[in-house]
Amino acid sequence: MRNLKRVLSLALAALMLMGMMVVGAGAASKDFTDADEITNVEAVDVMVALGVLEGGDKGDFQPNSILTREQAAKIICYMLLGEEAAEKLTTNYSIFSDVPASRWSAPYISYCVNLGILAGDGAGHFYPEGKLTGVAFAKMLMVCLGYSAEREHYVGNNWEINVSAAAIAAGVAPKGLVLSNELSRQDAAQMAFNTLKATMVEYLNDNTIIIGDTTVSTVGKASAVKQAPYTDTMGTEYLQFAEKYFSDLKMNADTDAFGRPARVWEYDGEKVGTYVKTELLQNSYT
Repeated sequence: MRNLKRVLSLALAALMLMGMMVVGAGAASKDFTDADEITNVEAVDVMVALGVLEGGDKGDFQPNSILTREQAAKIICYMLLGEEAAEKLTTNYSIFSDVPASRWSAPYISYCVNLGILAGDGAGHFYPEGKLTGVAFAKMLMVCLGYSAEREHYVGNNWEINVSAAAIAAGVAPKGLVLSNELSRQDAAQMAFNTLKATMVEYLNDNTIIIGDTTVSTVGKASAVKQAPYTDTMGTEYLQFAEKYFSDLKMNADTDAFGRPARVWEYDGEKVGTYVKTELLQNSYT
């Protein structure tokens, strides 16, 4: 009897796991030749649907390959500009000695450098094929949300600690991900996906006061951006990244075929997929 209960328990657990992995029709991750290696299914599906990420020439996604600095620059440009505008970026000069204007990533790198999202080594090099860490990508995403790298101490000593703490607090960094490690493509997808749901910030109440020969500046702290005039598509009080940059992306609460709480993502009127809220399931069994 004990063995029978054990078998039934394992079977039930397997059934639940399979159910948690089910996604709706139109999901992109299942179409890749290496779909079985993709664990961050919801994130990959949504980011592919937005055109921010794409597969390789052989129909694969390479979820566990390490993200490079130039690949990260491209992702940021597609997130800030959208697929159509990002593809039209051009440059006719070399901003770094190792990034000629003819290199495929030169427009993306130049754009990010001009916005202060990326920088070189100070000696004229960028190292476009250099492997990126999670904390470096987190810094880029936090700047995209409106945080100032200088004000928030994302540069200089202890920048990794400051970025890591901020990224976790903002919900950009996934639980359990070691940000100091090199970042895989699917973990980059998860971080970019988390950024879609993160709150945009701005700096207010900056003042400069001159008293005699002394200039005193007061710097306002980052504060959440109000929803108006943007449309609330994420069901939140403040402006989320997706509401500003991907207004056609919609997230709705629903249930899956088993009646479990789920998220339904739609983009430009097309259904991306239905995804079980695994965090609720995990809490209910602990």
